[in-house]
Amino acid sequence: MSQADELAVRCRPLPLALRRPFTIARSTQHARENLLVEVIGAQVIGRGEAAPNPRYGERFESALAALSALATLPAPSDLQAAEQLLAERGEQLVAAAGQTAKNALACALLDWLARHLRQPLWKLLGCAEPRPKATSITLGIADPVLMAEEAQRYQQAGHTLLKLKLSGDPESDRARVRAIRQRCQLPVCVDVNEGWRELSIAEREIEWLANQQAIFVEQPLPTGDTEKLAALRQSTALPLFADEALSGAEPDWDKLARCYHGVNVKLDKCGGPLEAKRLIESAQEAQLKVMIGCMLTSSLGIANAFQLSATADHLDLDAHFLIAADPFAGLSFEAGALSIDTQAAGCGASFSAEYDDG
Repeated sequence: MSQADELAVRCRPLPLALRRPFTIARSTQHARENLLVEVIGAQVIGRGEAAPNPRYGERFESALAALSALATLPAPSDLQAAEQLLAERGEQLVAAAGQTAKNALACALLDWLARHLRQPLWKLLGCAEPRPKATSITLGIADPVLMAEEAQRYQQAGHTLLKLKLSGDPESDRARVRAIRQRCQLPVCVDVNEGWRELSIAEREIEWLANQQAIFVEQPLPTGDTEKLAALRQSTALPLFADEALSGAEPDWDKLARCYHGVNVKLDKCGGPLEAKRLIESAQEAQLKVMIGCMLTSSLGIANAFQLSATADHLDLDAHFLIAADPFAGLSFEAGALSIDTQAAGCGASFSAEYDDG
């Protein structure tokens, strides 16, 4: 096997058009401008994707500048060397551009190392082999009729669990759920994105949603409302999952366990697969359920997250379904389950045949 002493680092925009506008409680997106990071050496290319999110103070320009400044990296010979390198360079990236920049570099470097060693990423990381697994599919906030039609299409396409984005306004949200229930009977999880502000509203709406085949609620109240969240956890009719409340690589597990039943682990929020693996293990030690989620990314970002999926309780790895022309291929969806070639070297994603790589 050929050796590399140094890796070239290349960072460039990765524009992603969405199939339709995607609205959550705090914003609407018509397209995404993510970042593609490539590390190149020994005739091997490793790739990672960054999805900067203003909710966490991240900006596309900052991530592009910080990642472009790397230029070259020493080539790691094994996982320990890669972890040490990411610890050294990752701290600078997080300070300059947030966790999403570190995630992109981590995914690219680990993808390169796994391909260089001719191993699948899950094996390099010491994870269990990922098997086909169901994932939720997200409906952004929209007109009730449009949401109902989309829910019906997803049901007909073989999806088995819907994730509904709610606005935080009970009247309009109930109208959306009622419209969906007229066209689609799939179970749902709901994501309020901190949209409810009062404990009484959250309690009332969760009780109503429990009668609408909802199975859990994600981030019902603002992350800073610890006492309200702790009270809601005691009274709720449905399990609560933390999303915005779980950020960074060293969360307060005691606090999370007081307020939630589970956590949503996203590579872009914690800085990469190694950190995500540690978060999953720590969450389970804290007796919290684990959902693996995603930002709005291509199949490249989803493939990296799926490598960690074997021990997760839930998957919310659906962003590639929302992209109009996915630049990457490698994931499969059949009988309601997401899967990947678990023997392929690296993360399992590669440029699609239709994508023009320039």
